[in-house]
Amino acid sequence: MLNLDIEWDEFEIIIDIDFQRYHIKVICSEIVNYKTGRNNQQTPELSRYLKDNGYSVICNTGVNIVFAINDFYVDINGFLFV
Repeated sequence: MLNLDIEWDEFEIIIDIDFQRYHIKVICSEIVNYKTGRNNQQTPELSRYLKDNGYSVICNTGVNIVFAINDFYVDINGFLFV
């Protein structure tokens, strides 16, 4: 699992990850700036990029967004099992 909380630079870090070399099953990224209370504007970009690399959003709390590699979880009637 990779957990990122680096004050809005998460996308820049994630695009540098070699997903062929590193097989990260779950990625959690902060998406809110506590100083402003606003969501990170890069969240849609981050979601698209990770989707293109085989991830799906499995949880969005409004503060953090959690992605899992598509072959790591099973969705059964809205319940996620890892």
